[in-house]
Amino acid sequence: MGDLEGSVLDGYITKSQFAQMFGKTARTVDRWALTGYGPPRVQIGRVILYSKTSVEAWLKSREKQRRVS
Repeated sequence: MGDLEGSVLDGYITKSQFAQMFGKTARTVDRWALTGYGPPRVQIGRVILYSKTSVEAWLKSREKQRRVS
């Protein structure tokens, strides 16, 4: 996606980039999508993209408060 700098796609990352960010394989990310887990994604042909803001919102939604005993 380096050749798309300055385009509307600047706010997106690829499935591979998303998987790498979380230390997962692309196959795991695909499995997450099939089960409804993970952030929303955009598919254009065979290309799967994730909005950076959606990934950030999803990650924040996964935050859990630490319970104090």
